[in-house]
Amino acid sequence: MSDKIKVENLSCFYGKHRVLESLNINVVKNEILTIIGPANSGKTSFLRTLNRMNDFNPDYSREGAVYLDNDNIFEMNTEKLRKRVGMLFAMPIPLPMTIYENIVYAPKRLGVVAGKKSDQDAVVEQALKDASLWDEVKDRLDSSAMKLSGGQQQRLCIARILAINPEVILFDEPCSGLDPISTAKVEESMIELKEKYTIVLVTNNVKQASRVGDRTAFFLMGKLVELDKTGTMFVSPKQKQTEDYITGRFG
Repeated sequence: MSDKIKVENLSCFYGKHRVLESLNINVVKNEILTIIGPANSGKTSFLRTLNRMNDFNPDYSREGAVYLDNDNIFEMNTEKLRKRVGMLFAMPIPLPMTIYENIVYAPKRLGVVAGKKSDQDAVVEQALKDASLWDEVKDRLDSSAMKLSGGQQQRLCIARILAINPEVILFDEPCSGLDPISTAKVEESMIELKEKYTIVLVTNNVKQASRVGDRTAFFLMGKLVELDKTGTMFVSPKQKQTEDYITGRFG
């Protein structure tokens, strides 16, 4: 399989504090790469760098390069980049409008979908189906998204990303505030979505990483300690630090 993302010698700083150090990592097309590690290991900073969310922070700086296919993301227009790389945050943040309007808002603004109602209807239906939410909301698309449960709101936010047809989806602890049933539904969606998309998942839940990850990367204090197939890492990690974290000895 070919690399979708290639990271070369990436170091990131907030002021003089280095949060990522000389990171070299690849993300294979149509895989779920899970990233685990204790707090302050640089996981979220790495994720936010992949679609340049950190660019708005005046204290943030970086060295190195990140390639999406063969394009250096630091040389790309940020709006074009975010069409290709969508990001889902830990807390679902639906827009204060209807379910339908939540889905079509970004595609209309970015010119992804035409103004025809039939085109918009098709985008809404497909996005909600891909996010495993269609059957639950198809009869109330004109209802407020704020009335959905937390798990449904998170899947709505996934559908919003899918509606712009990205190539990569970044998940930043998407199940941290969800109950086990909602978590299972989001995980099922991720596994199905990798058929069409490349996924990078940051999670503090080691068991979640073992359930959904094709490969797993272990970060510690801003460094990549180990990267391997998930099944291999969780059975026989090469580094003692990885084993200690996976088995709960620290973190």
